[in-house]
Amino acid sequence: MRRVLLTVGPQCAGKSTYCQKVVAAHPEIVLISRDAILNELYGTPWLDKYTGGHLVGLELMWKRVAECLQKNSTTVILDTWNNHEYDRREITAKLRSLGAEIIEAWHFATPRKICLKWWFKREQPDFGQHKDKWKKICLQSHIHSYYDHYKYCQSQPVSLDQGFDSIKQINPLTEKCLET
Repeated sequence: MRRVLLTVGPQCAGKSTYCQKVVAAHPEIVLISRDAILNELYGTPWLDKYTGGHLVGLELMWKRVAECLQKNSTTVILDTWNNHEYDRREITAKLRSLGAEIIEAWHFATPRKICLKWWFKREQPDFGQHKDKWKKICLQSHIHSYYDHYKYCQSQPVSLDQGFDSIKQINPLTEKCLET
């Protein structure tokens, strides 16, 4: 059985950390992370959208997914950006075309307050000469707006009609990482 577990949730919801713990407990599971690929290629996931680096990273991500799905029996965790339902439809369609038989959404239900706390602990993009107080305020304003928007988006939950066979709600604060 070729199974893919696709992470869904806002930035800093604990998706990558949770997935790393699952793979540590279950080394037979393959983790493919868009951010890890960007770190591997460029040393950071924070790329200017005009460089084309994200496209190179996506191409490598899909190549690795295709290689994994060539095996008769495999479980892959795909940790990649998919904020909108049309992104998820495209991803699940691509996964099916590559041979995925079961696609499960891992929908992270991390409280907004915790996401914000984790956001401010994470490595921030390098703003060069603009690392002044004003830039920090702008960043904080942006990220608060992002989480406010995401909270609104959650009123339309992840659904099976986006190409999933099942959906698992995960709160990384309470969920045991050993259950897949």
